[in-house]
Amino acid sequence: MDDDALRRALRSVGYRCFIVYKDIFLDTSIPMDAAAHHLHITEKRWSIGGCLMRLGQTGTLFHLKNRDAISPARMSYTDPVF
Repeated sequence: MDDDALRRALRSVGYRCFIVYKDIFLDTSIPMDAAAHHLHITEKRWSIGGCLMRLGQTGTLFHLKNRDAISPARMSYTDPVF
């Protein structure tokens, strides 16, 4: 995954979402359905499908780039989620 693909993936998840919920994304003991339900309850305007997409995308990010993905998200001044 090159840097442009990483930035696109982070934008699709949302920088704020990625940083705020990174502990849930990294915790492999939480089933994906339970994590999606938690995100859906916490962020009222996100659909379950949107939550599942975010979980899947962040899983891919961490798997491919390990923790390098956190750095560009922290440096961002924009928040595509809102």
